[in-house]
Amino acid sequence: MKSQRTSDGRVSTFDQKSVMDAFAEFERALIRAGQREGVALAKQRGAYLGRKKAMTSCSRVRTC
Repeated sequence: MKSQRTSDGRVSTFDQKSVMDAFAEFERALIRAGQREGVALAKQRGAYLGRKKAMTSCSRVRTC
């Protein structure tokens, strides 16, 4: 942390970047929690199926 003098001469060890990083981490955690809730609700409705497979077992072996 950096020590800085305030306008009235006191020493301040306030590190603004650390505070902003903490808020950003908290906000990202809220976003991820909301996303997990949304995915769970979509799965209950059957609307969330995930990504389609690029290759099926049939196309890998070519025996179909």
